Amino acid sequence: MKQSRNNGYRGTFPFHWRAPAVMVSSLLAGVALAIGHHAFYASLAGAAVSSEPIKVVGWSTTQQQINIAVGTAFAFVVKASLILACSTAYIQLLFGALNRKAFKLEVLDNWFAGLGDLWSLGCVASYWRYPLLTLVALTCWLLPIAAIISPAALSVVFDRTYPSPVRSEFVPQPAFNSLAFSDLRLSEYQPTRHILQLKGQVEEVTRIAAATAAAGSILSIAPPDTNASWAVSFDAPRLACEEIQGELRQAIKENVQLVVAIASWRSPAGNFVEKMFTYMGWTAYSNDTSPLPFKQTLRTKIWELQTTGESPYFMGVGTDMFFGLFPRQVLAEKTFGYGVNTSDIITYNGVNMTLMDWYFEDATLLRCKIVPTTYDLNFTYSGVSQDQNIQVLAARDPPAIATNTTMLQVEAPDAWPLVMSVEGFSDVELDANNITEGAKETMRLMSFSAIQQAAHSFLLGAANTLGDKRNQAKLDTSLEKKLEDSTTNVFTTVLSQSRELAALYVNQPTVSEITNTTSGLSYDQALSMMPVREQETARSFEEMVTELYFNISLSMASSNRLTYNESSPLAPQRVNVTYGLYGNVYSYATDKLWLAYGIAIGVTVLNVIIGIIAICRTGASYTGNFSTIARAARNADIGADMREDRFPGSDPLPKSMAKAHLHLYGNETSSEHKHLGSVTVTERPPSSDLDT
Repeated sequence: MKQSRNNGYRGTFPFHWRAPAVMVSSLLAGVALAIGHHAFYASLAGAAVSSEPIKVVGWSTTQQQINIAVGTAFAFVVKASLILACSTAYIQLLFGALNRKAFKLEVLDNWFAGLGDLWSLGCVASYWRYPLLTLVALTCWLLPIAAIISPAALSVVFDRTYPSPVRSEFVPQPAFNSLAFSDLRLSEYQPTRHILQLKGQVEEVTRIAAATAAAGSILSIAPPDTNASWAVSFDAPRLACEEIQGELRQAIKENVQLVVAIASWRSPAGNFVEKMFTYMGWTAYSNDTSPLPFKQTLRTKIWELQTTGESPYFMGVGTDMFFGLFPRQVLAEKTFGYGVNTSDIITYNGVNMTLMDWYFEDATLLRCKIVPTTYDLNFTYSGVSQDQNIQVLAARDPPAIATNTTMLQVEAPDAWPLVMSVEGFSDVELDANNITEGAKETMRLMSFSAIQQAAHSFLLGAANTLGDKRNQAKLDTSLEKKLEDSTTNVFTTVLSQSRELAALYVNQPTVSEITNTTSGLSYDQALSMMPVREQETARSFEEMVTELYFNISLSMASSNRLTYNESSPLAPQRVNVTYGLYGNVYSYATDKLWLAYGIAIGVTVLNVIIGIIAICRTGASYTGNFSTIARAARNADIGADMREDRFPGSDPLPKSMAKAHLHLYGNETSSEHKHLGSVTVTERPPSSDLDT
């Protein structure tokens, strides 16, 4: 038997340090190993699963098998550490109880075997006076469950692999610094000088603008390859809108009042409320001091909505767009009758006002400018269908340049960049190195102008409810025409879903009005044939038209005819494109691992606390060594003759001994102590002597 170095002397402490140290160190080791298990799995998360075989001393395996084995090993040592701490605490509870009371040997058998024998564990639970023994023993049996659950936190899924490859690519961008958007005319003013003038936009721009307006989203832009993502910055036109207030709002109201009054006066039917507009879109130059919707032509004296298509940029002056939306127009007939004129006084909510004032009280009047803006964008393509996601990272004003020209002048050395044979100039004079910022700005303005003109085709015009068509404003029905009718295509765009324009659908008949019922077979059949009602939108016309204009500008990159050729001297630089590759990768569920380990560690902490308290109450610490059992038996009274002649200690326990009580010396509190015998240690002769 191993001798103690100090012959059992405990020093200054009432108990020896070994058992508490084993409990605490095992607990800390278990926590550290659990953290190591977490760190190992976290390092694998997102990593590709390698299927390459690994040869080790003639044995073939894979990296996945090695990782699984390492994770299982972590779970095993965590479990072993925590069980060691709990079993040591169990020993302290057992000897603490043994030092306070005498117990039958059969009871002590069950207690000592409670950690290794399931049948004995059931017997331990039968002693309700010692619930902590049962609890600690039960936790020792349940702790291995954590070693089963924790390795399952690592699994293999099909997902994106990292790190992702990055390549330098030429990505599609709208070729605003070019002549691709513009329908141009080359005018000759001098024998050695030519001037390019803008006639309008090419049909491709009109087609893309109409398609984007109908779809309400950016058209598909072809990426360099699948699962690509990149960031880019470029200048594009932005529609900046503001609400019209003050004197200009009053002037617009008076202008509309005048036109509607003329239409009502010349109308033989007298249906005045239907002459009022539901929608108006018109243009005016930015420096126009009176940007009213209707103006009378000098030659014909006809009042026309200002939608004529002069260039949106002329001599450095841009063209603003104006919008007027009047949702109350469709409510006027039901509210006040069809014969009320816009100048008549009506009473609404106890307030007297003219009908025109009532229209404008809830009207939306906007003034929108085209503002050159530098956008920082992030493009991402993902999924089976390569869904396109474009995120605006930032928007800011571009740097100003020292020019306000609106015509691109072709003259050396300040030539525009395209290599052309222009009479009177050599290729040297038209070298790309001579491109000026003014020439670039001029081409950008012409491209922006082309987009704006394309947007005019569906944003401008007017509508009312007088005619049979919802997109038409019928004004003059007389033979002597003084007013010009107008149409608009705004209702064919996504803008019809805006809050203001969607309100114009209130006069559509409902199922109840058609069937004169609120339920039943006829109601259900009529409902099934009615158009699907869109959910009410919370987005305003201003918000949606601003977004639509951005979508139109960016959708120009969907056409190869409107994007840069990489050989162009004004083509943008290549950018770094990140490609997402997909395959089998490791997926780490942190919650699964820490749910198992968290419960196991928490239970172990409680058991260690219980074990330390038991040591403090007993005043001594114990281990499960054989010498501990032998020493306890040597210093105990047992109420039976324990002498056995053949194979001492072999199973089963004799019944005469099972009911005997064991009492340790020094237990002054026991009242069941009986001096019926003692255990003595004797030396047996060697086996050869026994045979003799």
